[in-house]
Parts: sequence; C-alpha cells; structure tokens
Amino acid sequence: MLRRRLPLILLAAMLPLTAAAPAAHAAGPAVEGIAPAFGESVPDHTIGCPGNVATVAVTVPPGRTLMIDGRRLGPGSRRLQIALKPGQRFTLRFSGRWTRTHSVRCLPADFPTWTTTRSGTPQVQWLVFSQVLPPAGAYAIIADAHGVPVWWHNQPTTERIIDVKVLPDRTVAWTPTALSFFGEGTFARYALGGGRLPGITGVGYKADHHELIQERGGRYLVLVYRPRDHVDLTTIGGPVDATVLEGEVQEVTAAGRLLWSWSMHGHVALAERSSLSATAMLLHGRIVYDLDHLNAIELDGPDHLMISARHEHAVYRIRRSTGAIDWKLGGTRTSRSLKVLGDPLGADPFGGQHDVRLLPDGTITVHDNGTTRNRPPRAVRYRIDRARRTATLVEDVRDPRVTTSPGLGSARRLRGGHWVMSWGGRPFITELTPKGRPVLTLTLPNGASYRAQALEPGFLSAARLRAGMDAMHPRR
Repeated sequence: MLRRRLPLILLAAMLPLTAAAPAAHAAGPAVEGIAPAFGESVPDHTIGCPGNVATVAVTVPPGRTLMIDGRRLGPGSRRLQIALKPGQRFTLRFSGRWTRTHSVRCLPADFPTWTTTRSGTPQVQWLVFSQVLPPAGAYAIIADAHGVPVWWHNQPTTERIIDVKVLPDRTVAWTPTALSFFGEGTFARYALGGGRLPGITGVGYKADHHELIQERGGRYLVLVYRPRDHVDLTTIGGPVDATVLEGEVQEVTAAGRLLWSWSMHGHVALAERSSLSATAMLLHGRIVYDLDHLNAIELDGPDHLMISARHEHAVYRIRRSTGAIDWKLGGTRTSRSLKVLGDPLGADPFGGQHDVRLLPDGTITVHDNGTTRNRPPRAVRYRIDRARRTATLVEDVRDPRVTTSPGLGSARRLRGGHWVMSWGGRPFITELTPKGRPVLTLTLPNGASYRAQALEPGFLSAARLRAGMDAMHPRR
C-alpha cells in the first residue's frame, strides 16, 4: 500500500541495485522521495515540497542516463533539491529498457491522504471524487488507476466539496456546501486549466448538492427543494402542522432560465414516504422536514428521466412531456410499481439508495445502501421489462469489508464488467470484479466520498489533465 502526501517516502526501485546483482541495473534507476515507486508502469507521481523545495535521491545504474527536471544525470548516486511549489511538477525520463516521461507533482501540505491497494488489473482510467468529512481539505480530485492524484482544484472555503464530476464537455463541476441532508448552493464549474465558468443553480431556489446533469445545448438538470407549509405528517411520524421540503427537478440554463420542472408534490402520495422521511432539520431559523431527499437524476432517452428518492426507498421513471410516473422500483407498492424478480430481498429491495444509472444495454444500476435495513450495502443491476412491468435482478455485488452504510455512495458498472463503488459513507472507493473481488481499493482514513465517478479510457487523456494543472500552477 502506498500512502499519499508523505513528502519523503523511501521506495524500492523495480529491482535491487547492488553490486552482487549487476543484471538488475538494466531495470532502471532508483528514485527515492516520490510516490508511487519509480517504474515502467507508473507514469505519474507525487512528492512533498516543504518550504517549496522537493528533495529526491537518485541512483543511476552504469551505462544509463536519467533526465530529471531538464538535467542529464549519468551513472552514480546523488541527492537533488528542486524548487517546487504545490501544484507544480518536474519530469523524469530514463533511457534504458523502457523510455517514458514520468511526471512528478508537488502536493499541498493539506492535501487529503489515502492508501492505495492494487490486487488486479483495473479497468477504470480515472477516479473523480472528493473527501467530504473533516478534516479532509476542500479538494476536487482526479486520480489515476494507481491512486495517484493527477489533477486537483482547491476550493477556498471552510465548507466541503460535494459531488465532483467531469461533465460531458470535459469541464469539472462540484458544489461547495456544508455537509447536511440537503444543500442550498450553486454548482461551481471550472475548465481543466482552472478558468472559472458560469455556475449552475436552480431557479427560485438554490440547487441541492446531490446531482448535476449536463445535457446538450447548454442545458442542465438540478435538484431543488420547495418548501410547503401546513402539512399533516402524523401518518409518517411527524407533527400535524409541518413545513416540508419537497423535491423538484429543474432543467435550467447557465444563465438562470427555467426550461422545465417536475415536483414530487402531486405525483407521489404522502403514504409512499417512510418514517425516515420525517427528518427534522433547522433551516433559516425554522424546523422543516425533508420529505423526499432526492439524490440522483439519470437521463433515459429524449422524453424520460429517472430519479432516486432516498426517503421513499425507490427509483421513479418520469415522462417529461406529461409529468406522469411510468414506473416505480422499490419502496411502498403502488399501481405504478414494477414486480421485482430474482432479488432475494423481495419486492422492496432498497434501503436509502443512491446513484441510479442507465447502461447502454438498457439495464439500470443502483447503489443500494441498505440503510435502516440492517444489512450491508450492495451494487445492483436490473433488467426492466416495461411491457410486463417487471424488474429482474441481473447482478448483486458486495464488498465483505463494508458491512453498513449510513448514506452517500455510488455504483458504476464499467464496459468490461467491473464495478467502481464509493461505499456509502465508508472510507472506501473500490473497483470490484462481478464476483466482488477487489482489484483496486482507495482507503480514505480522513473521510468518505459522496460519489466516485469512474472514467474509462478514451474519454480524458493524461496529457490534458497535466496541461490543465500546469496552466494553474506554472513554473516561471
């Protein structure tokens, strides 16, 4: 396991470099002070730079050369100090059995820490996430399949960064918000080179931090919470006269124009909410109740979308043109409910679920937290038959290291069949095989991640991420 943000880590070279084993010299140099260890398969590294100085110890084997920060080093051992500020980088290039330029970037002193374990070959190329629990810093992070942060952006705020994602146009968005049941804010949006772009928020109400979807033509889907007064909540364990926050989906432009909206009010009966929905919180000096707690939106063709409603323990498919609910998966049974087939957990399979997603083959995936159900979280995939009104379980993937989940979380199935999971309020981001065997684990001791976006090869290049960081942190 390799721990991020240790400024001087003594790491072994690929093979021992000793006089008794001259053949090992062909493997490459030893470079001490960077993480992960210098070798053929790891292109990006990090280093600490206390006092804006990075220190490395280098041993170059006989007959080989190493270019480091523009300086050519011949055989021998030496200790180098390189002027480097947080975010800046230098390069290493070794001429020998392999030839590759390695990037070494200085980490800020308050950068979040984690450990990385690889026990197989990952299918993911990039993991996009943040750490949402104190004392992690407010960083949006893109890390590679070795667990190395290749791109990051620090939000200058005392709040947390939630729901970091790379949008289809290759910009990065997140919400800076206090960690709470819902948010009132604006999604910040940045170019990879650090340029700030117009933020995205709701119309009439601030955007919730749980979801942002970018559509074509400069349109976005966000979640907002609309207050409603004088609601009788006695049937679900609340007061007789309450103010509730009802979930609403809005389609907006970056300029703040409302194009379309859909509210849970008038479409979802109070009886569909569980007792969990009578969650009281203080908002602007008054007690309100979070009825729905919407936490995900997913596009499903030109006229449909799906939403995940945590407090209903259900996923809904909505027809945008009419506002009608086509079907409901999980939760209290209604006339719109799908019949669940093949799931050992039965007709009501979810517990505070998150992150509904649609795959190209038409199946849907959900991160089922299992919250309040006294069972571990899982990633599930269902095949929906709208004609027969059935949802058949196709996959149920779990990590035995994760036994409970209070909230948060995501599940992303990759084209090759692996799953990338952010384990619902627990300090793990994992890539698993369909049988649940971990091939990559990031353990975040200082906090969980709300969601981990998995980017597969072909969407975003390492060169583009490095160029973005160089634009934000140039060396002069």
